[in-house]
Amino acid sequence: QDVVYGTTLAGRRTALNGHTDTIIGPLINVLPVRVLVDTEKPVSKLLSTLYDQLLILKRYEHTPQSMIMEWLKRNPEDALFVCCYNYTLYDWKSNFQALGEAWLNRRGELIQYPPYPFALSVFEWPEISLSLSYQRNFYDDHAMSEFLTEYHTLLHSMASNPQSLIADLSILPESQRKKILYQWNDSKADYPFEKCAHQIFEDNARAHPNALALISRDVHVTYQELNQQANSLAHRLRALGIGSEMRVGIFLERSIEMVAAILAVLKSGAAYVPLDAEYPIDRLAYMLRDSDLKIILTSEELKERLPDGICEIAALNRLKHSSIEHERLNEENLELTLLPDQLAYVIYTSGSSGQPKGVMVPHRGISNLITYLAARFEIRAENRILQFAPFSFDA
Repeated sequence: QDVVYGTTLAGRRTALNGHTDTIIGPLINVLPVRVLVDTEKPVSKLLSTLYDQLLILKRYEHTPQSMIMEWLKRNPEDALFVCCYNYTLYDWKSNFQALGEAWLNRRGELIQYPPYPFALSVFEWPEISLSLSYQRNFYDDHAMSEFLTEYHTLLHSMASNPQSLIADLSILPESQRKKILYQWNDSKADYPFEKCAHQIFEDNARAHPNALALISRDVHVTYQELNQQANSLAHRLRALGIGSEMRVGIFLERSIEMVAAILAVLKSGAAYVPLDAEYPIDRLAYMLRDSDLKIILTSEELKERLPDGICEIAALNRLKHSSIEHERLNEENLELTLLPDQLAYVIYTSGSSGQPKGVMVPHRGISNLITYLAARFEIRAENRILQFAPFSFDA
């Protein structure tokens, strides 16, 4: 990582005509230090390299920042750094008192105003101590308090083992580490992990058959009606040879038929692949081939938008009037042995970093999410939920 910070230089070198002790007032200068941090190098190597850099920097301690900005061709209003580091070796109180007896009983107080958003000072008197100054329009008190705790932990980690790799250093105190790794990750919760996603729906349809399940424009469908529609289509898919974890494309507009088709594919043991009607034909052709679809469920209106010759295409209205009458009219739940780790659907990424990639999601993940959302948002039977996102989008 490339890090740039400012460091304070005293500016009172004896080479300055040998008269710096007669000059009244501060001569300090703040110059940028650039550090290339290789996290695979030991701490001792980084400190050694940094020490050598600071020795070289002292040769230029009188160089104005404006000149550096000019060399870099930077806008004078752009800051070279926002963090400043200052290391002080002497005790300014003792130095004043050494001026004579008149200073022995005088008290002094060092008042600092941070000229930079973040300034860290280290003093060696009477023992090593740190002073942090920061501007509240950049940082809040809580964040800075956490920084000091983490900085203390980091220094202790470096001092304990200077030969350790930078990547292995710890900045989290043990209590914070336990909170992040264990307390925050203690997300264990009861959910129907032994059930497939559609089985949870079937349980609800059995418990509340006449409850309203879907509203699409002026059409209202109960849980029992939706379950029967899905069962009828699922039996038809099984009759067509669709089985466990086969991929079935769904190319439908947002509708009750689309929801029934999703449930039907899951009930048949297959996995659905959502296909957005707005996708370009090249993307659709790629997804059809990549997912190895066995069949696509669509409508007569959308059928013409699909590429030909890749897989079978079936219009839902024709499946409903199938010649296999006993399969069409069978509205009972299918008695299949399905496992929660079986594939439920394949969702494709946007393809912004290359070709779209299919993500395979099992039933167990859906069951977990359904249970979490119902509890998190306290969903009750009387609630209404707007399905706004396209079903080809997974959040």
